[in-house]
Amino acid sequence: MKPALKLLLACSLAGNLAHLGYVASQHNTSAAPRATGTGATLKTSTASSGTAKAGSASNVWKTLVTGDQPADWMQGLRDAGFPDNIIHAIVSAKIHERYAARRADLQKNDDAQYWSKAWNNWGGGDPANRAALRELWRNERKEIKEALGDAYADNPEIQRMVQRQFGDLPKDKINALQTITDDYQELTSEIYQTANNVMLPEDREKLAFLEKEKRADLAAVLTPEELQAYELRSSGTANNLRWQLSAFAPSEQEFRSIFALQRDFELQFPNDRRSNNDEAAQKARSDAQAAMDAQIKSTLGEARYADYQRAKDGNYQQLAGLTERLALPKETAVAVYDLSKDVQKRAQQIRNDKNLNNDSRNQALAALADEATSKITASLGDRGLEAYKENGGWWLNNLAPRPSKK
Repeated sequence: MKPALKLLLACSLAGNLAHLGYVASQHNTSAAPRATGTGATLKTSTASSGTAKAGSASNVWKTLVTGDQPADWMQGLRDAGFPDNIIHAIVSAKIHERYAARRADLQKNDDAQYWSKAWNNWGGGDPANRAALRELWRNERKEIKEALGDAYADNPEIQRMVQRQFGDLPKDKINALQTITDDYQELTSEIYQTANNVMLPEDREKLAFLEKEKRADLAAVLTPEELQAYELRSSGTANNLRWQLSAFAPSEQEFRSIFALQRDFELQFPNDRRSNNDEAAQKARSDAQAAMDAQIKSTLGEARYADYQRAKDGNYQQLAGLTERLALPKETAVAVYDLSKDVQKRAQQIRNDKNLNNDSRNQALAALADEATSKITASLGDRGLEAYKENGGWWLNNLAPRPSKK
């Protein structure tokens, strides 16, 4: 996730936590007013209706949350009887408040217009502005972690997030990994933002260098087994494979096997092939790709390798997504895909048949188009057919010859 997006999520989360803390304090003080620690006393009186009349909400807040340091706030709230989870939410929101003024100043400098490309960048088009916002986010997160200590790391939601990203590792290694990934994430984010959707050879070289350095830093902290577990969860290779193999639906062992081969290939050839005009290097890459495919085929077996090859086809991916959307069996996507291959092969044979004149060729193609349309409609339905024509079924639109213009 880009740092700018992280910042946006952090801001939203902190705002929600502030609201949660306020609601909790109102509920706590109305339900069970009591004297607090640190010498402060919360006085209450009861009207004839039995409704407790405490001070205003702002006075209650100021009574409980005193001092300048998170430790003071936590102590006041703890003495007032607040549960730990509410205390952590309130303290997180209070720390967020510390950065609000500076963040607002930086956001004032965001002069991006909504119709401009810079509008999509949190912090506008000024790189220094975006960097300053990211620095605020880092400092805020660091202060929250320091204030809450083990309570931050022991939070079940935080633990689930961390384990999802890093695996089951001790805290010291998790902290080291977070530092490494944050640092490299900022560096790569800047390269992408500077590239402005136009990647030059030097940009790819920088990204490849950063990836290599990041892996070296990770390897210095983790054992080989831990490094592999991390990369299976959070590496760019794994993220790309999850997307590429979504229609393949690999088992865990299949994913691990393909990942290992793909990772070795990318380490050997880190640059995008389009950035390399050296014919010898391109041939070496092509040969390595063929060797990797052969290993994948040997690992998966004939049947699953055929599934693997089909699942990488963008047209099949669209078709699989369509059948899923229509709540149709997976076999429907396979059947329509196989039909498309067969029909396109037959259409090419008709086009190449020199024994046919133009009229006969056009009649044969039109008949083939009708046949394909009828079979696909039987599989997908009328609604599915129209959707398919716009999502991977381009070949069907171009199968029959178009009427000639007079």
